[in-house]
Amino acid sequence: MIPRLASKLAVATGQTAKTTRRRSSTGAGMTGAGCGAFILYILKGYQERPWAKALLYLAPSLSFVISAAVLWLRAQVDEYVAKRILHDVLEDPNANEQIKEDARKALQELSKRKIAVALQIIRGSK
Repeated sequence: MIPRLASKLAVATGQTAKTTRRRSSTGAGMTGAGCGAFILYILKGYQERPWAKALLYLAPSLSFVISAAVLWLRAQVDEYVAKRILHDVLEDPNANEQIKEDARKALQELSKRKIAVALQIIRGSK
C-alpha cells in the first residue's frame, strides 16, 4: 500500500517514482557479525586478563544481541518514517482526496498490524 501511495504522490507532484525495495535482516546480521569479529580482534590483545577471556566466550552472544538491537531499531525508524510521511500527506493542502484516502487506509493498516502483533504477544504469554 505504501509503495503504491509513494508512486501516486510522485506522479501527482511531477517527480519520478523511485523503486522501493524490501529491507532484509542481512544488514543486521552483518552488523552483528562485524561487531563480533571486532570484539574478537580487540580482545586478542588482552588474552591474559580474566575479563577478556569471559568476553571472548561471550562474543557470539554479544553479536546476537547487537543484531537484534539493530533489527529492532530499524523497525522503529521505519514505522516512524511511514507514519510521518502519511501524516504529512494528510496535512498537505495540495494532495487530492484520493491520495488522502489512501494515506488514511495505510495508517489504519499500520494500526491493525500493531494491534495484531500485540494480540499475538498476549496470546503467546498465556
